[in-house]
Amino acid sequence: MTLDPPAPDLDSAAAAGRLPGELTRDLAHALGIVEQMQAGDLPPALRFDLTRLEAALTTLGAGIDRAAQALRRQEGGDTLAGTAMDETRFLRLLEIAGPGDSVEIVSRLHLDLKTVRSGLFAALDRREPDWTALRAQTHVLIALAGVVGADALQHLAEAMNAAAHRRDLREAQDL
Repeated sequence: MTLDPPAPDLDSAAAAGRLPGELTRDLAHALGIVEQMQAGDLPPALRFDLTRLEAALTTLGAGIDRAAQALRRQEGGDTLAGTAMDETRFLRLLEIAGPGDSVEIVSRLHLDLKTVRSGLFAALDRREPDWTALRAQTHVLIALAGVVGADALQHLAEAMNAAAHRRDLREAQDL
């Protein structure tokens, strides 16, 4: 993976908001591959190396998050910057659905959000968190929030997903 330097007219807060998200997605993908490999029948030496790789990727992800938050604080920005809701996107969704189906869309959205909320609490309300369930629920939440224009919620869900990939219980619970 190569990283292009930010454009000269892009301030550090904007770069901090864009780049960590891209890196976090790449790290999450790499961690997913490592988890799939670890689930297989592997020689002990390879399993040990994969465990070390997973730890290194997790540490790298945490460092990226801390650096992005520090840059945002320096620039006076919020770590989860973004508007709460893009009303235009939500209204466009309802317009596409039409008057007959828009009520059903809102009803299903409400039901899906309640289900995700229950799933998130269930995944975290255990002696040992269910990281797979937490990641699955955050993926659903990312999609739902993205469809309706709830950008702040989408960013929060992305941060929780990254915390779940790092198995960072404190951060996941704080979010």
